[in-house]
Amino acid sequence: MRLADESQTIELGDQRLNRRVVLLAECLGQNPSARIPNACHS
Repeated sequence: MRLADESQTIELGDQRLNRRVVLLAECLGQNPSARIPNACHS
C-alpha cells in the first residue's frame, strides 16, 4: 500500500498534524537511517 493511500486514514485531530506525519514519513522513507532532523533538513 502506498503512503498516499495510508495517509487518507490518518486522523490526529488536527489537519496540520495529519500533514506533518505524512511529511515525516516521506522524509524518513527517502533516508530511513537518518535522524529525524537530518532526514527532514530541519
